[in-house]
Amino acid sequence: MKLQVPDMVCGGCVETITQAVISVDPAAKVMADLETKTINLETQASTTAIQEAIAQAGYKVMTV
Repeated sequence: MKLQVPDMVCGGCVETITQAVISVDPAAKVMADLETKTINLETQASTTAIQEAIAQAGYKVMTV
């Protein structure tokens, strides 16, 4: 799954987003690219559940 997170601007953002994803799927693998403001995920959770967790952490998120 690939998601766009336009508000992701620093390592702190990446950590917050990673923790949000892990709260939904503790086995998820999160790979963030600050330059393109995207995250690639390997997860068993639904896209909706992941997007909701990231939004609750305070970030706008869109599918790519």
